[in-house]
Amino acid sequence: MYERLLITLVIMLFLGTILLLLKRRQFTLANRASRQSNGQTSKPTIVYFGSNGCAACKRTQKPVLEKILAEYGDSK
Repeated sequence: MYERLLITLVIMLFLGTILLLLKRRQFTLANRASRQSNGQTSKPTIVYFGSNGCAACKRTQKPVLEKILAEYGDSK
């Protein structure tokens, strides 16, 4: 019984560590994007987080992003 409890705790600790590392990476990427955009006041900066597999994201956010792109143009 104690072995199962120990295994469960180890798995939960492992998954918690993975989650914290992913959140830290996301925070680091957002900070990097923020630092790169400093000093550019002529155009707005959009930091977009999404997933290729998220159909709802594509359906709801794509029209908004296309409208912003049409209004301000592409900065590439």
